[in-house]
Amino acid sequence: MEVDLTAQGGESVTEVFPLEELKAWNDVRLPLEDFEGDAIDVEFRYKGDGPEGALIALEAPRLVVPDEDPQHIVLITSDTHRGDHLGKADGGVEIRTPFLDELADTGVFFADCMSTTNITVPSHVSMMTGHSPKATGLIDNMTALSPSSVTIAEYLRDAGYYTISVLSTKHLRHDNSGLGQGFARVIATDKEKQLGHLSTEVISEVLEREGDQPCFIWLHLFDAHAPYVPPEEYKYEYYPKDKNPYTQGEGLSDGARAVWDPRIRDLDFVLAQYRSEITYLDDSLAEVFGEPAFDDAIIAFTADHGEELGSHGIFFKHTGLYNDTVHIPLIMRWPGCPAGLRVEAPVQNLNLGRTLLDLAGLEGAEFPGVSLLDSLQEGAASAPRFALGAHGHCAAVEKDGWLCVLTLQPKGVPNATKHQVELFNLREDPGCLNDLLEEEFERAKQLRSGLIEWLNSDRLEGMAVSRTQHSAELMEAIAALGYATESGSTDGPYYEEDPNNEWCKRFK
Repeated sequence: MEVDLTAQGGESVTEVFPLEELKAWNDVRLPLEDFEGDAIDVEFRYKGDGPEGALIALEAPRLVVPDEDPQHIVLITSDTHRGDHLGKADGGVEIRTPFLDELADTGVFFADCMSTTNITVPSHVSMMTGHSPKATGLIDNMTALSPSSVTIAEYLRDAGYYTISVLSTKHLRHDNSGLGQGFARVIATDKEKQLGHLSTEVISEVLEREGDQPCFIWLHLFDAHAPYVPPEEYKYEYYPKDKNPYTQGEGLSDGARAVWDPRIRDLDFVLAQYRSEITYLDDSLAEVFGEPAFDDAIIAFTADHGEELGSHGIFFKHTGLYNDTVHIPLIMRWPGCPAGLRVEAPVQNLNLGRTLLDLAGLEGAEFPGVSLLDSLQEGAASAPRFALGAHGHCAAVEKDGWLCVLTLQPKGVPNATKHQVELFNLREDPGCLNDLLEEEFERAKQLRSGLIEWLNSDRLEGMAVSRTQHSAELMEAIAALGYATESGSTDGPYYEEDPNNEWCKRFK
């Protein structure tokens, strides 16, 4: 491979890169000091002296002006991470997360953050576009974001950031999700689940090459997602080493078995492994983001959704829209932030994109949402927070500490029936174990009415693209992770009353 740099005045420099040295993806940097003030033509040539049938892909050349102190923007999404599984959360969970706790101590911890859905691809699309799954029509892992949509990565790329995403599960790859748009580099695993340290190591490698320019980094981690199989050195972080989970314990019912290891008899062991996964990913983050290069970075840590660990008869899945599934962590740090602030005001990660753009000085960008910084003010007003479940099976609204859940299709939630309404006081019952529908019927009626109005409000056109030709391998991988491979319908209203249904009759 040869690269020619030719100035308008005729001066030319040729660099030769042996093909055998250009394995996989390589960054080739060419100094331009001798061409200062000139317009330059760049020509790449493959001379044909390599193996027959060589395939070469070239990224468009970029002009990079080194910055001695570049400010990076980092979005970390921890898949399937419950909001109470942080040391800082004070959720009564024994868990060690020193890096994230330190991030909260030097940044802002949003104690009451809610997701927009309970499924991976749609939730990440919401964060990247500022639109809810209801608005996009993207409600399953088999539908992709349309190329005509605009993401925060595209705004930041156009503002001069080098954009890179590192993804720890295969179904978030661009060919399945459409979430690669706006990124100069997408590094995605071909496995169902990649260990966190392998993903964070990629960040270190990228910074060695690109760290002299502002970078926008989206790091996705899949460790907290089932199967909970942490590295061996973390296996007994929260479980006695002298106890055997395969012979001790009360035994697990069929619905409570860990499908990745059905021999496990002790539920405490499975729950301990979930926590171990989170401690492991925390340690993996510390190895990279504890470095000086990120001291002045804008950093956001959140999740796409939480996880059910036995409540409501749901084990090791994120079915339904109860608090265990929609309450997620959110920590942000930026230069000049009010360090150590704990925000109790209700927020939603739907507004992360708007907030990151504002912190990057792009307040004028035409991007939906409201800045999360508004919630830092005492007495900040709170709006209803809505969520739409995977495949349109359920919907929920939270207002003033009350969560109303409406079943649209009774799939995956034991004992749920179509059109059923549940109401929970999250301040007194964060686990959503005590349905107060009868005692607070008028409140439930108002919340239900607002939820249905939201469900059937206008949707955006052209944001979702159906992927009808998925490989059998990808379909099997998605099914193995516990996701349904059916496509959620985006045609017609999400909710239709049934005059013959007893639940509908009650709310007339």
